[in-house]
Amino acid sequence: MTNFTFLQGINNQGSNAIYPNNLLGCQKGHLYPAMTASGNPANAANSAASTYQYTNAVPQCGSFNTGQWRVWEGNIRQYAVQTCIPAGGILYLVTGISFAAIQNTQPPQPIAVPTTQFAPGIDKPNSMWTAGACLYPNGACDTFAVIGNNVPNPPGMLTQEITQAQLAVILQFDIATNGLKRDRSSRRAELFPGVRSCKGVRLPKEEYPPREKKPSKSQESGHKSSSSSSTQNPSSSGSKQSPKPSSKSSSKHSSSAKKKPASG
Repeated sequence: MTNFTFLQGINNQGSNAIYPNNLLGCQKGHLYPAMTASGNPANAANSAASTYQYTNAVPQCGSFNTGQWRVWEGNIRQYAVQTCIPAGGILYLVTGISFAAIQNTQPPQPIAVPTTQFAPGIDKPNSMWTAGACLYPNGACDTFAVIGNNVPNPPGMLTQEITQAQLAVILQFDIATNGLKRDRSSRRAELFPGVRSCKGVRLPKEEYPPREKKPSKSQESGHKSSSSSSTQNPSSSGSKQSPKPSSKSSSKHSSSAKKKPASG
């Protein structure tokens, strides 16, 4: 596991000291995922390592980080390698947090909820979101957005795909309700202000890379019985390895956290 590091000149960063045994059960949750960054064909190792900065992390409930949110991160990568990149597109991602939560309605509506302090100067986000835009060489573009509540209880996470227009409504509610800086101007939240005439797309249900499935007890039993009489060299047994992130990845990502500089 790569350790998170500090960036000089940034105030209110997190540290390893505030996470062990914290009462909220939070982890150092990535905004830009290390797995997504590892698809950089120029230097996969350094690209992934660069995500372990406290400016790229927020306090994220452990079950949310490793559960529903992780699944949607995989769905976005699958869209990149299945649709955007093969067509010559460049995928731009913006990930951020909100101090509003979403309700179980369709489309999901924002609701004001109390803000919980995680550490001095650092609040736990009440929700997290990612917005994406794939720009194609012919000028066409696709857009999508995902949002979920940063809570420990899976039924309350409500992580789902929405349109960017719906996400903008939620973020504007957050700005107005929580008195964020942008509320002092007349400008509304715009995720991709330079992009026009895009169509919304649905993300695939598959994850990339696919998760390894644990063999059933019957499969394990069959494997043991067949392997006991096999004379085949293990190196030529044809066993499958989990695929690595695509070396053809061509995504660009920026992360943002509002209200207070958030921590890992």
